[in-house]
Amino acid sequence: MVTSPVGDVWEVYVCENCWYSWRSTESPVILPAFRLTDELIANLGVIPPVPRLDQPPMPAQADARDLNREQGVDRSCGSSSG
Repeated sequence: MVTSPVGDVWEVYVCENCWYSWRSTESPVILPAFRLTDELIANLGVIPPVPRLDQPPMPAQADARDLNREQGVDRSCGSSSG
């Protein structure tokens, strides 16, 4: 994909299926629970949209939680810490 801007110290590689990227200086280890197969990728529920660039940035995390509650969106992980 790209090389380091100074000295050709590393290159960046990209998986053309899931778009995972890593540098040539890294040894990526992807645990089986996080590996994406073609079938999983094809059946993903929702791909987050790219936000419009002409809108203000997202509110602070607490404000985003309030906004999610107002919109009826449950983004909790199920832990009791909230």
